[in-house]
Amino acid sequence: MYASDDVTASSYNNDELNIVEVTCPAEFKMCDLAPVLNSILGQDNYRHKWVCDTSCLFSLNSDAAVKLLVESQLLGLLKACPIRQGTANAQEVARNHVDVLRPISARPVHTAMVARRMISSALNIRCAVSSDKRQEERQLLQAARAKKRHAAEMRNSVWDSDL
Repeated sequence: MYASDDVTASSYNNDELNIVEVTCPAEFKMCDLAPVLNSILGQDNYRHKWVCDTSCLFSLNSDAAVKLLVESQLLGLLKACPIRQGTANAQEVARNHVDVLRPISARPVHTAMVARRMISSALNIRCAVSSDKRQEERQLLQAARAKKRHAAEMRNSVWDSDL
């Protein structure tokens, strides 16, 4: 059924999507799998797509999460493997549903400053926030912008060979 039953560290590749095929009994539904996956991964930071009654694809955020899920025994009821080692049917579903299986990206850094400003202007009241709090929020947003700008510069410098 599987291309290879032995999973080694060499089976993880950064160029691939972080997709894992999980095989389970036919009676299992997502409500049965979610608590198990949440206990292993720590939170529900994955997307899923059912292949058939007994197989489901999970898109994870990182290679470390893939490795953690594959190496865990999953209570002996479930079998997990990277998509590269999965069934042909699962690989076809993964190719056809790339948009659904795209990893969840981290939420951007934000503060309550904009929401507070919108609400106070809609209600025609003056917002009573200390200048220290406003300065803190501005610095947080500026740091997030700088981090995003730096990441973009690093990404561009790789292509420009300016490293």
